[in-house]
Amino acid sequence: MQITRGKTVFISNAGGDTNYLYSGGPDRLDNQFYAAIQSWGRYQLVPGPGEADLVLAISFSNLFVGDKDPRGNGSSSPLVGRSLTDPQFRLTVLDPGTRVTLWTFTEHVQFAALQGNRDKNFDQALAALVNDVRNVAGQLTATSADAKK
Repeated sequence: MQITRGKTVFISNAGGDTNYLYSGGPDRLDNQFYAAIQSWGRYQLVPGPGEADLVLAISFSNLFVGDKDPRGNGSSSPLVGRSLTDPQFRLTVLDPGTRVTLWTFTEHVQFAALQGNRDKNFDQALAALVNDVRNVAGQLTATSADAKK
């Protein structure tokens, strides 16, 4: 599998919704994901997709899933109440030559009312996303040609 054989990656910010609910600004996800992949040491990070075995395209979305009636009686209406959303990270692993999607990961960010808890949940979801990649990619193993050197 290309994900397990790959040695170099290019990290692409695939954009998405504004993450105004979390501190750190619009580049927080991209910066933290880049740092996490770099510190893992499994892949060499390269400056362009042409030099990469894989492209990791990271994005944030905060999907609108409905409205909640503030009266708590279970009814829903698009005109009253509080919006319900599903903030999530999406990581798409692409073959840079063909642009074929090799794998997609999604991690949901748990809701929290307080800023500190929202930021903690952001960090936990990102750690889970990196762990998802680790579980699929595994550690790079030496090929038989490398072992003979």
